[in-house]
Amino acid sequence: MLTSENFRPRLACEVQIQGGEISLVQNGLEMVLDPDGSSFEELRSFLDHIDGKQTIGDIQQKLDASQHHRFGTLLEDLDRHRLLDDAGSTRMRSGSEALLKLEDYTNTLLEERYYGNVYWSNVLKNPEKCPPGAFYGLAIENYHFLFRESMFDSPVLPYLSNNRVRLLMNEFYVEEYGHDEIIVKSLLSLGITRDDIRDMLPLPETLALCNALAYWGATDPLFFFSTLGVLEGKNPEKDHWIEACEKAGLSPAFIKPMRAHSDINRKGEHGNLTRLIFAEIQAIGDETLARMQRQMRIFVEMYNDFYCAIWNFYSPIKDIGAALVRRLSAI
Repeated sequence: MLTSENFRPRLACEVQIQGGEISLVQNGLEMVLDPDGSSFEELRSFLDHIDGKQTIGDIQQKLDASQHHRFGTLLEDLDRHRLLDDAGSTRMRSGSEALLKLEDYTNTLLEERYYGNVYWSNVLKNPEKCPPGAFYGLAIENYHFLFRESMFDSPVLPYLSNNRVRLLMNEFYVEEYGHDEIIVKSLLSLGITRDDIRDMLPLPETLALCNALAYWGATDPLFFFSTLGVLEGKNPEKDHWIEACEKAGLSPAFIKPMRAHSDINRKGEHGNLTRLIFAEIQAIGDETLARMQRQMRIFVEMYNDFYCAIWNFYSPIKDIGAALVRRLSAI
């Protein structure tokens, strides 16, 4: 809070002066200020400035250079004991406006860290030369992700702040439910059995992404909603990954269920869900938007790690069937 350029500090307590002592009283609790190198008059002057009408920068311009450190120390002490309020006005913007700003930031991150990663640069640019294990590995880890989707979707289903948002999320959840079984059909075509699937372990990066989404779903639903556009977003006309599978000459029995899953998402316009949700949000403050941008950087890093890990683990595997399975029983 003290680092915000718009912060206008205001005392959240009563100032009492008795003799040569200055006390701050809040909720019946009285605290005597330690001068800490400041004179009585200087300390009193500092407190007079903390009236909520000036920013920290405005106040410091009125102080001598020698006073800046002592004034900063006083503010930190007051903030630590919750004796400060911010009287500054927070800029508010509509949910759609905030999302546009967040999407611009997200797209920059994706361009820098995701689109050119080792997985996509190989799968999309040279699918004919790409190891089949890279395609099979994505199907396997996608199964693990979808199998755990209730972990991160469920916390936001009872979203109380907005009825329309709650309805949109519940409709999405119903459409997504059971998609892991669609992916299972592709895995069975590779010779992976149901017993293998029950014994499969996800890659650490897959589980980390699921756990992070579950945490955000439970603690920061608004940010969780913003990740859906990345997770579900696809070209509405065609799926480039499916096209790469075909160019690589993979079995139709493997491709068909994966295409079915993709078509459900594309035709259901799941990639547009985030925009529909944020269109229902009336106002988002600058601090909330800044927090979402900080967390988006973490999310994009984890999303990138998810795909890079698939390439690194599965692309060297030449066989299919049980050879593709990371086993819980092997631990």
